Amino acid sequence: MNSNQDLKQVHERLDQIEQKLDHLEGSQQNKRSPGVSFLSGFGITIVVIFVLLLILGVIQFVSNG
Repeated sequence: MNSNQDLKQVHERLDQIEQKLDHLEGSQQNKRSPGVSFLSGFGITIVVIFVLLLILGVIQFVSNG
């Protein structure tokens, strides 16, 4: 009878650990690390500057041509 109780406690503890892991996984998906945020912002800035320079080059080429 004692081993049945121990087995029940082990199952309850495993369920608690699974719930904690699910909670941690869910909270990690909502957050991005600061490095990833910085790199994505930096990349977007570089792309915007490149597009603006490209537009200026096209405007100069058309107005001179």
